[in-house]
Amino acid sequence: LVHTNEQLRDQSSRDSLTGLYNHSHFQHTLAQMCAQATRSMRPLSLLFIDLDDFKSINDTYGHAAGDQVLKEMGWLLDSQQRPTRSLARVSDVAARYGGEEFALILSDTSMDGALSAAERVRHRVTSLPMLPELAMLADRQRPLTCSIGVASFPIHAGDAAELDLENEGC
Repeated sequence: LVHTNEQLRDQSSRDSLTGLYNHSHFQHTLAQMCAQATRSMRPLSLLFIDLDDFKSINDTYGHAAGDQVLKEMGWLLDSQQRPTRSLARVSDVAARYGGEEFALILSDTSMDGALSAAERVRHRVTSLPMLPELAMLADRQRPLTCSIGVASFPIHAGDAAELDLENEGC
């Protein structure tokens, strides 16, 4: 019963397509991690990642291809699912923020470290069409790209709500 309850709790906090944490779990975790960063006087950074022109992938290649792109993004961002493909550290928390938007909480990471992480994510997103699972995108006229917003605590915000609002609309 305990094991079943743990499984249900995990399922309720994860996005069923990508396996990443969902938006509500992200909000709760961000608040906890900001509180910890405040207590420890350590930096915390946040990346908001939005796949560019994602609608055209669904329109041109179908929703199955779009779903595969989202799954690959999940594997790229979550160190728990496929550590060999992931850019994230075990201490980082990845979430599907909504649609084709993702968030990555980087514990104990300064703004400079977050900018480096954002560049690694940006570069890896452009290489996703080289995966066999996304071979259908190889002939695409426009490369797969993403826009990334970066904010750091306490530089850009004094609490979790401000840190999240710092990136709204990115």
